[in-house]
Amino acid sequence: MRFLVLPLVTGLVLAAPAAAVLRTPQMTLRPADVPRGFVLDRSRSGAPTFSSPSEVPTGFRAGSFTSFRDPSPQPTRRIESLAFVFSGADTAERFLVTLRRVNSRLRSEAVSIGSRGVILTPPGPDSTVIVAWRHGRITALVVCRKVDRPRERAIALARVQERRIVAALR
Repeated sequence: MRFLVLPLVTGLVLAAPAAAVLRTPQMTLRPADVPRGFVLDRSRSGAPTFSSPSEVPTGFRAGSFTSFRDPSPQPTRRIESLAFVFSGADTAERFLVTLRRVNSRLRSEAVSIGSRGVILTPPGPDSTVIVAWRHGRITALVVCRKVDRPRERAIALARVQERRIVAALR
């Protein structure tokens, strides 16, 4: 069963990385951060663009998306890293709350990452885990699909990404 990470932005199109607005590319995971064997999927990485103005989240300013895939015979194994910069902490928080609401069929529990974090997991045997959190005016996500120990891996990678966000904001 597949779950959409960001159903709010169903028209999301990934473009080539744009100029480093607010250093957003430095706010996502890098190849050295992910387990051995995963490779950067450049076709699914970059700066988010939206197919219509109505799909842009309120207060959205910039963002970055990085996707890694397992090139082995299991191409569904993926790790994705997102960072969205908003106009303020209030709009970043609203986006996080909305993300949880539109994914209400997923189990949700708090995790200590950033200002406020949450782990979203589907019911049943699906091995997709989403860790979403807010750091000031940044909302970030790490998605692990069909990886070994997805919960532990997603939390560990989210903490790595949180350190990258802190460093990029300096």
